[in-house]
Amino acid sequence: MKKVVLLFTLIWILPITSFAMDCTAAGTNCVDGDKASWAISKVYLYTDAYCTEGKQTITILGDTVTSPGEANKVDFAGTPDLGSATIANGTYNCVATKMWDNITFSPAAATASGNCVAATNYTQDICASDNSSSLTMVYNPDNSSSYGCTLDATGSNEWIWVYFSTSSTDNSNSSLADLENDWHPPTSDNLSNGVPLGAALVVSSTSSGNLKTTITDRIYDDGSKCEMVKPAFSFE
Repeated sequence: MKKVVLLFTLIWILPITSFAMDCTAAGTNCVDGDKASWAISKVYLYTDAYCTEGKQTITILGDTVTSPGEANKVDFAGTPDLGSATIANGTYNCVATKMWDNITFSPAAATASGNCVAATNYTQDICASDNSSSLTMVYNPDNSSSYGCTLDATGSNEWIWVYFSTSSTDNSNSSLADLENDWHPPTSDNLSNGVPLGAALVVSSTSSGNLKTTITDRIYDDGSKCEMVKPAFSFE
């Protein structure tokens, strides 16, 4: 067993791949971010890539915080220390993160179309739909069931689960189906579920790793609004 201090580091390197779509595929009207904030309730680490075995828990805000505000969000543009937990030695290939689906971000520069203004905060609901027929679903590992996100028209936000796995193959989120995959762990017959995790977390008596988050070229101007697209993640 080892006590692991969970550090999240935002690094400025070339991107691998929003929570909305793939900026690289969508065009060139993308800029770096200088802020990327969201609230986290808890994190589950799993030894297998399908988020089923060897679960270890790291509690951040916990389940008692039902409606987090801006003060509860952590800016991943720094190197925030989110807390610590005693984690069994092993290699963890899947991470399930319970996070608030209202994120805050800021562009480091203005976009060519002008919908993203430098050093300006924007908020985005990453789990919602325009109509009831296209509501995305989220898998809850606590009770092994799925639930639907709310409609954009309601203005509601909610806790969702995002899955990161070394077996996930879906680098792009250009459609609703792709987007919904991020809220489900991969399975042996569906590796498109989950967000690709570039490297596993290895916990031993002598070492552990930090979760690296990359948002270079991840602020996207689609011609009408400013959005943040999915960062790249890896343990190092």
